[in-house]
Amino acid sequence: MKNYLYLVLFFTIFTSNELFAKNCQEVRMGLDIGSGSTKMMVAKVDFCTYKILEVLHQESQPVQFNEDLEKSADGNLSQAIIDKGFATLSGMIMKGKTFKPKRITGVATSVFRKSKNGVDVIKGYARRLKTRLEVISQEEEAMLGYLSVLSLMDEKIKQDKNIVVWDIGGGSMQMFSMDKNKKPHQYLGDLASVTFKNMVIEVLQLKSLENTTSPNPIGDKREQVIALARSYSKLHVPSDIKFDIKDRVVIGVGGVHGQSIKNQLQLKELKYTLDEVNQAGKTQSLKSDKELTGDYRSTDVTNLLLVQGFMEGLGIKEVKIVNATLLQGVMLK
Repeated sequence: MKNYLYLVLFFTIFTSNELFAKNCQEVRMGLDIGSGSTKMMVAKVDFCTYKILEVLHQESQPVQFNEDLEKSADGNLSQAIIDKGFATLSGMIMKGKTFKPKRITGVATSVFRKSKNGVDVIKGYARRLKTRLEVISQEEEAMLGYLSVLSLMDEKIKQDKNIVVWDIGGGSMQMFSMDKNKKPHQYLGDLASVTFKNMVIEVLQLKSLENTTSPNPIGDKREQVIALARSYSKLHVPSDIKFDIKDRVVIGVGGVHGQSIKNQLQLKELKYTLDEVNQAGKTQSLKSDKELTGDYRSTDVTNLLLVQGFMEGLGIKEVKIVNATLLQGVMLK
């Protein structure tokens, strides 16, 4: 799959629209089974020019696979969360089929790579739902995120390739860029929304995950939380990504950027600065879960502090949000 994705990226960046003209459009459905949420999109696509032409339906439902795995005694996902995941997927597929998609494909990410029974769970879903689903590697996840962004950006950005795509999920984080010779630069990390939240609970608050699911309110430990993320970014992000960040636009994709950060900052434009994250974090860190809103309140505040730490550690002054997930890449590959 990796070589195929590189080929897709090559054609996405370098082919002209005139090269492919006929019989290139159809309705497709994509599924993204993530560590903390399951997402679905149905869209009309042009698979010759790798474009999303029209989104017909999309939705996201919280299914906390990663939380379940963190509490597992044997490294397996529980039957309860497996059943919830199946019910969520089944409902999404039933709804999506009303748009008569020509193809339905889906990918599963971090938590299914980590759990002992993750691959078997996805194979079981695929068999029962009669749908093509697969567990992808983190490298493939990063490339699909990059492809998703390219499918939504103008031709000048594609030609210049002057972007670094930053994707934060529930259980993994990716940064991806391409150099002038079409060689990928990437950061593939395990510190992400849920894993960082759990690290804060265990390492800084000295609490057990068996009894504690939320770190809120963060309170006076805010600076320590930011410092933890900042130090981690400096230590783990490769030098080539750090170099690219200096003079490229950083594109934030996925739920952490597009929902958690956006909603907490109450953004009017799809971009945010380090100063905005810092100011919001000061206020949000004082709030308990009762004072926060939404399905992901247990991770919202630590998402802010995780992003701030990485921005400080890597010298990122501004992040531009693009409403892309893996779904665009899944439907176009």
